[in-house]
Amino acid sequence: MPAAAIVIGALGDNTLTLAGDKTLGAHPYLTVPDHTRHARELLGSNAFLAPEHEVVLTENDDTARSIGRPAVETPYLGLRNYTNNLMRHGFSEGDIRGSGSDTLIDALVAHGSPEAIYAQIDEHLIAGANHVGIQVFTVDPTA
Repeated sequence: MPAAAIVIGALGDNTLTLAGDKTLGAHPYLTVPDHTRHARELLGSNAFLAPEHEVVLTENDDTARSIGRPAVETPYLGLRNYTNNLMRHGFSEGDIRGSGSDTLIDALVAHGSPEAIYAQIDEHLIAGANHVGIQVFTVDPTA
């Protein structure tokens, strides 16, 4: 497979640099716009950058958190590479403890009005993403 057809699911600096040097680009998972900005700096201006962002289509904060929190908590808040990355980008140990603080969940799981969701996704584009892959969560995970 040609390198120009490969995108790496890169999160940390070493894999982001590798992605920028040896492939088309990177597809980071479970990140915030500050990470996207940092990834763009490491990748350079020519690499493809497509972070993922989770979305719950509701304007009710409690509902959005109850749907989004399990997807963040298990397994990601138990994986050091994800928690270290979140702490590098502004979150505290308290934010990542247990099932994650509301601040953390709200940053990782866009919700609210369609305009609010779009604005949160747009922050990644402003930070340097070429594309943002969204993962929509619902009450029924089979929906």
